[in-house]
Amino acid sequence: MKSRFLGFSAKLAFAVLAVGTMFTSCYEKEEIDVTPGTKPEPAKYVIVGNVTALNTGEALVATVTIDGTAVTVNENGYFEKNDLTAGSHVVKAVMNNYFDAVKTVYLPETAAGGICVVSADFALADASSKAVEPDQKVESATKEQTKEMIKKNEKTISDAFKTAGFDGITADDLIINEDGTANLTLEEKLNTAVGEDLILKLPYFTGFSSSVAPEDDNIFTKAVTEGQIWLASASKALNREYGFTATTREYKVPGVVGQSIASYVFKIVFENDVYVFNGAEGTVMYQAVWKVEPKYESHDSHDSHDSHDGHGGNPGAGGGSAK
Repeated sequence: MKSRFLGFSAKLAFAVLAVGTMFTSCYEKEEIDVTPGTKPEPAKYVIVGNVTALNTGEALVATVTIDGTAVTVNENGYFEKNDLTAGSHVVKAVMNNYFDAVKTVYLPETAAGGICVVSADFALADASSKAVEPDQKVESATKEQTKEMIKKNEKTISDAFKTAGFDGITADDLIINEDGTANLTLEEKLNTAVGEDLILKLPYFTGFSSSVAPEDDNIFTKAVTEGQIWLASASKALNREYGFTATTREYKVPGVVGQSIASYVFKIVFENDVYVFNGAEGTVMYQAVWKVEPKYESHDSHDSHDSHDGHGGNPGAGGGSAK
């Protein structure tokens, strides 16, 4: 599978959350329409999440609203909403005996037929939580700090791409930006049949990684370590559980009558931030956005792969790079 990497350095103005021991694809139970449409479907904008207790990790069936509208939370604390639009959305989680949590997430514009997913998971803190408010949050990590976080998680990242079928991709392929993000933009050339759907399985990451370890401590008489308190504080600030975990997510790119899918662009962005709790500084890393954009190619009765229409004489030629 041949790949080409493109730059993508825009800062994303949102904090997204990824938590839970099992991730279920929003679309794995969706019925497949065997009759393709006549034009690409509008892009799908999706917010998914899990609600858990910060101290125990148990699932909470909390009250979750997105832009003031309640969404269903199942017994595993999981929720999703897939009829959204591009732009900012306010997500709030409320549960008796726990602190309310609210955040704003941002869904970037996505091409027709594609999908943009952000996660808005909540690790709710109860009244007995030892988490503390941050003394300071530096909005972005330095390039060197980001590089250290990628190095720390290089096996998880590389293994995730290999599991998804991208053997040649490693953590070294991530582009490190000045704004604390690290991203990978992958373009895949295809040759699907006209009107045929495309099923993609791509890497997806939950939770967060930290430069602070649970065992970090300078005082050995406490019931919990300073590292555990720091990580609990970071988990509360991020509303996500500690632990950077890789899985895969499937997406069906819908087929279109008279068109094939010539290529797709997959974008994944990791955020790196610096927090200070009780004077102790640490860097955190988490997935910020997961995005797929297909490029369709028309095949009407006037098309000819033998003509000079940009395809030349190659019947497998694509319709150019997706932008």
